Amino acid sequence: MRLINIAILCLFCFLGIETIYAQNILAQNGKSSYEVLIPVTAPVAVQTAAKEFLYMFQKSTGVQLPMYKDNSKPNNNPFISLGDTKQARQAGIKVEDLKEDGFYILLKNGNLFILGKDTPDGQTTKDGGTSNGTANGVYTFLEDYMGARWLMPGELGKVVDKKERLILENINRTEAPLFISRRLPYLDASWTMINSSESVLEWQQYQKLGYSVNLWHGHNWKETVPENLYEKHPDWFAMKDGKRPKPGFRYKLETTNPELIEFFADRAVEELKKNKVSKTYSLSPSDSRGWSESPESKALYDPPQPGEKYPGMSSLVLKFYHDVAKIVQQKYPQGKLAGYLYDSYLYPPTKVAMKLPDNFIPVVAPSSITYGFRLYHEKNKKDWQHVMRSWAKVAPEIWVYYDISNAFNLWRITEDYDRFSGSTGIITPPAAEILNFIFSGLVENNIRGTYLFGTPSWSNTAIANYMLAKMSWNPKLNAYDVQRDWLYHAYGEAAGAEMEKFYLKLEDIYREYSKDKIIASRPNDAMFRDLYGAHYADLDRLFLNAKSKNMNAEQQQRLTMIEDNLAVLQWRLRNAAFLPAQFSSPLSRTTAQINEILQKKNNAFFHFPEALLGWKKRDVERLKHIPFVIDKALPENISRKNLPLQDKNLIVLHSEKNEDIKLHTRKVKHGSLFLSCIIKKSDGEEVYTGLLDEKNPISFKTEKGATYYLYFPARPGTSFEMDITGAIASAKVNQQQIVAKQQVNPVYIYVPYQKEDTIIKAEQLTDQTVRIVKNNQLEKTGRLDPQD
Repeated sequence: MRLINIAILCLFCFLGIETIYAQNILAQNGKSSYEVLIPVTAPVAVQTAAKEFLYMFQKSTGVQLPMYKDNSKPNNNPFISLGDTKQARQAGIKVEDLKEDGFYILLKNGNLFILGKDTPDGQTTKDGGTSNGTANGVYTFLEDYMGARWLMPGELGKVVDKKERLILENINRTEAPLFISRRLPYLDASWTMINSSESVLEWQQYQKLGYSVNLWHGHNWKETVPENLYEKHPDWFAMKDGKRPKPGFRYKLETTNPELIEFFADRAVEELKKNKVSKTYSLSPSDSRGWSESPESKALYDPPQPGEKYPGMSSLVLKFYHDVAKIVQQKYPQGKLAGYLYDSYLYPPTKVAMKLPDNFIPVVAPSSITYGFRLYHEKNKKDWQHVMRSWAKVAPEIWVYYDISNAFNLWRITEDYDRFSGSTGIITPPAAEILNFIFSGLVENNIRGTYLFGTPSWSNTAIANYMLAKMSWNPKLNAYDVQRDWLYHAYGEAAGAEMEKFYLKLEDIYREYSKDKIIASRPNDAMFRDLYGAHYADLDRLFLNAKSKNMNAEQQQRLTMIEDNLAVLQWRLRNAAFLPAQFSSPLSRTTAQINEILQKKNNAFFHFPEALLGWKKRDVERLKHIPFVIDKALPENISRKNLPLQDKNLIVLHSEKNEDIKLHTRKVKHGSLFLSCIIKKSDGEEVYTGLLDEKNPISFKTEKGATYYLYFPARPGTSFEMDITGAIASAKVNQQQIVAKQQVNPVYIYVPYQKEDTIIKAEQLTDQTVRIVKNNQLEKTGRLDPQD
């Protein structure tokens, strides 16, 4: 396979160490005389890198190299030294002068040394992070000299060149990352910034992600000034219409109040002193609008940006940052603070000096300009340059960039609805044009760290996550080269070339749409229709060209992931009536087939995370067991306060005998966001998760005395009717139990949420049948989306 060369940003330094420039044959014809050495006290990161080195070396050359601790080398064979071994020190190679996360790769006297600055286990850098220099060097060596790639988490993502002979010469290389913080959150799920799965954490190491400075910059007003302080200090909270209302969702503070400033600073100092590991304290405001309307605050409002309705808050927030930082500097000089330049406080201030506190690390997050695929719009590019260049004039040595730069985040944000992941069951461009624009701008403006949203939908966004990771290590790469490199390694040269046409076409579609519209990070049906409904046939044809090419088994498996995503995408478009009725394709699938596709997973990740249950998964997991009691008569007096199971999407089914239950669905309208059903026993045991399908009833067997929760995630544009054999229970509920009046039918159906804004309703159709009805909430509005 033809390899695609990627330019490597590195600083070559000659250490004054004698280097042998003759050829060094590390392996030939399945044999090698080399051994691998690691330090006796090697950190876990070095041990992990060494294991991966041995694995990839064997996969490439067929040679399984022996590995020893540096104090137990048994012979005089040539060696590959990984880490700060005694052999490296004897050779005069020291790591003290390296930057954090930096490394050396060099040949000397026939031996290969790869070593870097490593944080011992259980310790941190002086700034609370870690340095994994040796591991970074090992993964760089495997990539650049053996053709290794980690395209996605898990075994299927691992690729390496086959080498009959591995010959090295003239290596004397030093490298360190430009960005001291390189983080990709949301690789496991769309609702958690912290990646925790073993396979994803390993992939992050292979991509040299990490941070040597521990930055905390999240929205932090609610945590610092909790709402229970309102009763004693109402004047600390935002004014609205001349009053100080009780704090609500994402509440704001009265930032001009001196007592509030003092309290906030004291809390920051308290936490900074408490931290055993060095960490910044965040001053970032709560998200969304709702700023104080007091005269003092309004005096600091900036004029609205051109075309915007609301005033800017940069002067108000920047003054708050300065006021708190000044007190922290006096009381705890070594403490470091951080905070966003974001949303309504993104643009330069007009009422205060454009200066940042000395003990403050700014985190610029140009959400209104960039989130999603906004930077395909030319005006947004100009606005981005204006913002970045303006703040760069006053930025400290360390400042950080935060973005959702090439992904859809969440499909919906309305509270009642299940927040459907924007990246699942769809194909989006990796946005090479946007990445080239952003990363070149980060280099120009001396940004020193990145916090870029990845996505958990690896079956279709692996290429986008990979490109973010590679350019976070080396921001001077050309994103189109990285894209081509990934495609050729993933699918082979022939299919890779066709998939490159696919992604270039997809990018053209986004670029053309963006001439007069904005592609934000939260898609809606109108955007879905215009981007995909109008162009699906072209994408379908380009993909089928790629599928027709010869590939090995692993390459075919990777391409099948894209095929499955296109099949789901086509199915969604059909359900929403965004495709011509006469359109046909080999990728067309039935609802039953789509249901099987959506359940796919491998040992590293789910192929369609959050497709059947999105953010509401957390609500389902929190549903507690409530005893279901059968009585001949209902209690007369029962408390109605703090009732359990108050979820608009929930139905309770209780059975007084072992029973075969069938859920017959009818009038199912999936729309662009499909309907699903989750069934679990009240004790937590999972019974069923899948799509609603008129042709395939859901069947399960109840146990006598058991209670089951049937959960139907509410998604706009969807509706259904479902018939269940049973009877609606006459019941009363308190915090401890559900008491139902004894009935003839052994299957009791109960809808806990009984308020006027209910989403799901139950009606007794016959003596033996209950009909569950979920109406399309948008049907009477004539809208495609609740946010339109």
